[in-house]
Parts: sequence; C-alpha cells; structure tokens
Amino acid sequence: MKIETADSATTPRKVSAAAVARACGVSSATVSYVMNGRGGVSVETRRRIIKTAAELGYRPIGGQRRDPLLTRVVGLILPNIVNQMYTGWAQHIISATREEGID
Repeated sequence: MKIETADSATTPRKVSAAAVARACGVSSATVSYVMNGRGGVSVETRRRIIKTAAELGYRPIGGQRRDPLLTRVVGLILPNIVNQMYTGWAQHIISATREEGID
C-alpha cells in the first residue's frame, strides 16, 4: 500500500531513459544516443524518441545536456576562398551566427 504525503503528491516523478526506451520499444542506449546528439539512429526513430520523451516529461540528469533538436552548428562550404564575394559572404555569416550565440 502506498501512502501519499504532501511532498509525494506535489513532486512529479522523474522519468528515466529506460522508461522512454520501453515506451518507444527501443534500447536505453538508443535513447542515450538520441539525447546526446549522436548518429546511428534513423530520423523516424529519433523523432519518436524525442516526442515520447517530451510527452513523458523526461529530463536528463543534471539538466545540462543539450537539446538534440538544437545542435547550434553551422556548416559553410565555399567553392572558392580567393573570390572576395565568397569571403564577404562568409564574414557576414560568421558575424550573424556570433550575434545568435553560435561560435
């Protein structure tokens, strides 16, 4: 028999990565890969895990892990760095990303 106290009634239970894995039918390792932004997981499975984790209220331990949907990475491929037009674009892109807090 479970007795609820004032603390247990108001304090939400922590949801584990294992609970998210069970709900999605995947391994805990797969949930860990997704939550830590690693590859090797299909886009469909990744979306399902992120959606389920949000619905269950999953929060990584310490809450300091990054959101897997917000990688904050910008890649830039230029055909020619000698052409000043491309270097000008690159400088503007770098400035804009820094203003947004992306280094």
